[in-house]
Amino acid sequence: RRQHGLERRHVILAKSSAFRSRTQRFRTSVCFSSRTTCETPGPPPDPSTFPPSAYEPRPFFRYELLYQSKKSLARVGRIHTPHGIIDTPAYVAVATNGALKGVTFEDADKTGQQLVFANTYHLMLQPGADIIGEAGGLHKYVNRAKDKPFITDSGGFQVFSLAYGSVHEELSTGGELKRASKGGRSKTSHSNGPPVKVTEEGVVFKSYRDGAEVYLSPESTVQAQKKLGADIIIPLDELPPYHIDPRVLEASVERTHRWEARSLREHLKDVREQAMYCVIHGGMDRTLRKKSVDYLTSLPFDGFAVGGSLGKSKGELLDLLDWLMPQLNENDRRSKPRHLLGIADEPSILGAVKQGIDTLDSCYPTRISRHGTLLTRQGKINIKSGKYAKQYGVPVDPECGCPVCEKYDRAYLHHLLKAKEPLFIQLSTIHNLQSIRGLDTFVVSFKKFALLEVEPLGVEFDCVDVRRLDVEQYFVYTFQFTVHFPLAKIKYGLHQLRSDPSTTIRGENPECHYVYPLSAGAGEEIELECRS
Repeated sequence: RRQHGLERRHVILAKSSAFRSRTQRFRTSVCFSSRTTCETPGPPPDPSTFPPSAYEPRPFFRYELLYQSKKSLARVGRIHTPHGIIDTPAYVAVATNGALKGVTFEDADKTGQQLVFANTYHLMLQPGADIIGEAGGLHKYVNRAKDKPFITDSGGFQVFSLAYGSVHEELSTGGELKRASKGGRSKTSHSNGPPVKVTEEGVVFKSYRDGAEVYLSPESTVQAQKKLGADIIIPLDELPPYHIDPRVLEASVERTHRWEARSLREHLKDVREQAMYCVIHGGMDRTLRKKSVDYLTSLPFDGFAVGGSLGKSKGELLDLLDWLMPQLNENDRRSKPRHLLGIADEPSILGAVKQGIDTLDSCYPTRISRHGTLLTRQGKINIKSGKYAKQYGVPVDPECGCPVCEKYDRAYLHHLLKAKEPLFIQLSTIHNLQSIRGLDTFVVSFKKFALLEVEPLGVEFDCVDVRRLDVEQYFVYTFQFTVHFPLAKIKYGLHQLRSDPSTTIRGENPECHYVYPLSAGAGEEIELECRS
């Protein structure tokens, strides 16, 4: 027993000694702990230190504006990438580990998904960026269609979620932000020290898989994302919590600017037809947000992402965007795409699109689907409720049009969830992906804000029924029409039109021909010409 104790003590001392030696080598250049007193780092590098060629347009990446609202900052456009076009505004599904939970990429693509978000943090730990790089990048590794682009983050969000525990919930509006791995801090509980150590050089954290020490720097995260091969990559940034001392927040923003500049320099060494977005920080402090916008937009980034703490309510989020987004619409800034990191629930999509956001990512619709919450145009429903057990022949959403609503009813989906059948996850995820896609399209977003400003491209008019009222000499037409707009179309329900008594119509089945819409809004008058 005594001998065993000595052996165990020697092992612990050996491990501790090795850790101290690594720590001492690291401390030679920077402070190992953010609490340690050390020389204050200098300001972020001046934009003039970047080569003029870095500011030239990228031939492989650009934003194309199709329509700009005259009543808000909402806009319709296309982002051109090496792996295809992203029609905007668009919801971006999150494939945390290079996979969408419960569905294949083919299933997701059929719902209209174009850009998909993958997490560098998780892919670095399993299977490893080197393995994905050797396979030829994410597209080949996961066998996704060549015309469907990827975006990857730096891994910083998940790392700082470990540091701040549940604070990452504060970064969302109601906990709808993409989350760190399950267990978070508990999976690193084998270490008595802090789960994350932040220095000027980068971040040291414990792997949630095996407890191994992992070092993440602005340069290393870019190198990892180069191996992953996504079309859009994100620089390393620091994510402080909502409740933080103003002086600490200011220091964090300054460090983030230095990190993002370092990430950008590493990226420019070998661009590889990848675009890099900056991440605008500052929390709820508008002075710091303005400082972040002015500095980061002066650097040769290809797009802008809004990140950091965005408030504790949807009201705070939308108020911040209402103040912030006009600054990203000034001068040449409007020519670059804008992404909202980690928030994409229904109200936030509509509010953010109105403020000029082009793309939004979140695991919200897929996560709630696995627990039985399904999205409809009439609101959310909890399919687990017993009231759906006998709703035979009733689709989840009659107006949805997804494969699930076309083939299955609420009663069957209720049964699958209660029986814990894996098929439920697949069907519910497909439905929610298509439902959330319907919210971010031109149709729904602009119907509330700017639809009447838009010139329609054309109308499909279908007369489905004609009958004569002999007593009054009227013809009553039942018809349906579909108005086509850029990137979208609106199908209106059945309407009836009664002909004027003075109208002469020959034949029993006259045809109705579309002439011109006086307005594109629902319920507005249209002019019809009736011919035999």
